[in-house]
Formats: sequence, C-alpha cells, structure tokens
Amino acid sequence: MRLVPIAAAVAVLMPAAASAQKVGTTRQQVIDRAAQRFKKLDTDGNGQITSAELAAQAQAAGKPTRPRGVNRVMKADADGDGAVSLREFQNAAGVRFDRLDTNKNDTIDEGEQAGRRGGNGG
Repeated sequence: MRLVPIAAAVAVLMPAAASAQKVGTTRQQVIDRAAQRFKKLDTDGNGQITSAELAAQAQAAGKPTRPRGVNRVMKADADGDGAVSLREFQNAAGVRFDRLDTNKNDTIDEGEQAGRRGGNGG
C-alpha cells in the first residue's frame, strides 16, 4: 500500500492549502481528492483515520511524527469519537473550500485565488 504523507492530508483540510487550488478547481474536485487521500490514510481499511494510523504511516515512511499535523487532521473529527470518518474528512475539505469560494459558485476563480494570496481579489 502506498503511504500518503501527513502533510498531504493536512493540505486537503487547511485554508492555506485551499489557496493552492488551481483556478477552475471545483468543490466536487476537492471533495473527490479528499476521498482519494482518505483511502490512502485509512491503512487498516476500517473507514476511519486515527492518530495512531497517521503516526504509524509517518514512522513507516521514515518521517518524524509531527503532532501539529496529526492534530490538524484529527480536527476533522466532528463527532469526537477519536477517529475521522470519510464523511468528516470530506466535510472538512468542503468547509475549507467554501471559505475560499467567496462568490459561492463552487469554482475557484482568479479573484478568489489572488485574494487568498493577499492580492486585490476575493
């Protein structure tokens, strides 16, 4: 199984990562990408991501476990059960996308992207 760095999972969920979305990226594309990353992070295939899974992946990849990165992913745990479900992971990615999509057309346009980077738009 191919491992996904914790940073890649965080990128799906964090606002700064949303600013890296290409112009024309749709909300559905972000949700679909979140599902793909979730499947790679859910190493035991039980439909949930735990902090232990994230730490084990980092260790297997020879990377240090960064509690900050793990905590950012685990913030998606909306029901507080200690695990992130696919639905929670996708919802968190959607919320981050929605913050960037200021005109609410479900697509990142140049003004929104420029505004996120501190430009004149969005």
